[in-house]
Amino acid sequence: MKFVHVFFRYVSMLENILCTLGLFATTFIAFFQVINRYWLRLEIIWLNDLGLFIFILFMFFAIPLTTRENEHTGVDVFVKRFFRENSVGSKSFNLMLKAVAIGTVIVFLLPAWSFAKRAYKYPQYATLVRWFNTSWLMEMLFGCMVLCLLHLIYDFLCGLAEMRKTANPDREGEKACQ
Repeated sequence: MKFVHVFFRYVSMLENILCTLGLFATTFIAFFQVINRYWLRLEIIWLNDLGLFIFILFMFFAIPLTTRENEHTGVDVFVKRFFRENSVGSKSFNLMLKAVAIGTVIVFLLPAWSFAKRAYKYPQYATLVRWFNTSWLMEMLFGCMVLCLLHLIYDFLCGLAEMRKTANPDREGEKACQ
């Protein structure tokens, strides 16, 4: 189990670095494009497309990051209304929601896999940034969905361990997941 924790720590670090780089690259390109448009007046038409592609690419990386942090959109009114804060009932309800999310991601993973295979087999290039293969976007979407699935499974297993710890008071000092 230690390998899984170490693996997810490195995956989390890689996701943080990639999202940070994407944010800085997109911000820099947008800032440079504004300066270019209003002061320098250089014709760099493809810069907008490049900024858009980088934004979309790293927006896909933000999907598994928010899944990892449990910051995705969720409705917890039902849990707060019918369960105490850290009760076994609320934890089991959250586990059920994670199981439904895992099933949903698996259902959407199948068409994403076929889109990614097609994008790999038949590359499509951008119109203004001729060297940019836009098929990478479909391949990246599939990769990010796989990361989401891995994060959801890891969260589900951590939730099971946490629920077992809550239900069994003699395991008080044990760590469930970090």
